[in-house]
Amino acid sequence: MKPKPINVLSAFAWFYIGAEKFERVCDIYELDISPMCTDGDVCASLETSLHQCLVDAAVVCGRTQLAERLINQQQAATNGLALPGMRSLEKALEVVKLTLLRWNAIVSYWVVLIF
Repeated sequence: MKPKPINVLSAFAWFYIGAEKFERVCDIYELDISPMCTDGDVCASLETSLHQCLVDAAVVCGRTQLAERLINQQQAATNGLALPGMRSLEKALEVVKLTLLRWNAIVSYWVVLIF
């Protein structure tokens, strides 16, 4: 089915990130999400945490050009959109969210290994 809604693609991306299928996550972004980014609104609607995880997945599977492109898109999207005082607060909240997500993943892996 084409076109796919961005929320469905995001859900699939999160699923494959959780399953550690990083090649598939990169394929979803390059084949389905990236062509929709010509509008600008679609890429802006991606969660920042998903965007960061896409960068991490691209690095893990060796797609450094994709990782660089994602970082450049994120920097371009954040330039001038927020108030100066809000940027540092938003960045701090994003760091906390990412840290909690990663700790949750680590704890989940340990639970699986123990039981």
